[in-house]
Amino acid sequence: MIFKGTRIAYSELERLSDAFSAALVALGVKKGDRVALLLPNCPQFVIAQLAIWKASAIAVPINPLYTEDELVHMLNESGAETAVVLSRFYTKVQGLHSHNGSGRTNLKRVIATNIKVFFPPLLRFLFTILMERKEGHRAVLYSEDFWMKDLLNQYDGAPKLNIKVDPEDPALLLFTGGTTGTPKAALTTHAGLLAAGMQLNTWFGEILID
Repeated sequence: MIFKGTRIAYSELERLSDAFSAALVALGVKKGDRVALLLPNCPQFVIAQLAIWKASAIAVPINPLYTEDELVHMLNESGAETAVVLSRFYTKVQGLHSHNGSGRTNLKRVIATNIKVFFPPLLRFLFTILMERKEGHRAVLYSEDFWMKDLLNQYDGAPKLNIKVDPEDPALLLFTGGTTGTPKAALTTHAGLLAAGMQLNTWFGEILID
């Protein structure tokens, strides 16, 4: 992966997603559980999605720009009890946490991450002093919540999970655009995702590089 000038090799992606999958299982995520991803296009999204699959759980990508009511609907529709969220949107999601007594969702675990984690050193320094607070990325977590970076460090080098994932196991709940009413969660299996990738490779095979 290439992100803001930082390069992450496949071996590093494997190591990071292994660590995060071990962390998710240690926190109580089980086979078939739904984990919401309220993240933009960043390395943490890819790491988390692969980790969710390694734990045989189901990834639920949700646009963090949605209103609180829209988030409540999607979290409840998907049955997510765990959410990985960008720090900029942490307060919004924390307000839906079942621990705070709101009772609006079944969220039990919130894991936050800062967009700057994978910035190259100079950009990370400049972002920290010039943009982080101004753009709302600086968050103070409640005691029951977790930083993704801390979990990655804690479970780095943990034994690989021995959890079987079958082709027909559910992999992804992706919300529809809501053109015919309230958005609905559409289910995709691991086999379905693989088939879609193979179809794209065949369709664009003449212009793509494997």
